[in-house]
Amino acid sequence: HRRSTGLVSLGAACALMTLLNPLALWDVGLQLSSAATAGLMLVAPGMIAGFRRFLAGLHMERISSGPVGSFFEESVMVTLAANVTTLPLVVYYFGRLSIVSLLTNVLILPAQPPIMLAGSGGVVAGMAGLEAIGQAILALPWLCLAWTVAIVQWTASLPGASLEIAGFGLPAMLTAYAAIAVVKERSRLQRLGDRFR
Repeated sequence: HRRSTGLVSLGAACALMTLLNPLALWDVGLQLSSAATAGLMLVAPGMIAGFRRFLAGLHMERISSGPVGSFFEESVMVTLAANVTTLPLVVYYFGRLSIVSLLTNVLILPAQPPIMLAGSGGVVAGMAGLEAIGQAILALPWLCLAWTVAIVQWTASLPGASLEIAGFGLPAMLTAYAAIAVVKERSRLQRLGDRFR
């Protein structure tokens, strides 16, 4: 039950990257990665708790502890949390709203851990001089990357996969993030408001 230091770690990583290259602060990739990571830490727990309350309201608590509930919590809810916190940035920078991003992310999510783990293992084996073993290990992340690219291309080609959003400037983006913060902190804000009544 120790307090998490995830946000401190995220802030430290962003600060270090900015110190090494001050222009990194304006890098869209860094902003999106940071927003997604913040979403996993700040928004996902509330979404998972809300999903469990929803199931409890339907008297379906057993589902949340089973494989179906676990899939929804670890895949759909976590992916949705990352989507929520990156969406304003995506619309601001690219002027498009993806309708299929949740489906895309759910379909590619299982392929991402092997990319990271087997990819790292293959690199370590190659650096240790075991190049044949490293290449064999790297076949798995190659397949997972091929799956990822194929899914992204397929979902992007679906009719109505994205909508063009015009006029979504900086004020709109900041308003969207303020709305996300209010929704996330609504119970705390409600308690604060009750205290002043």
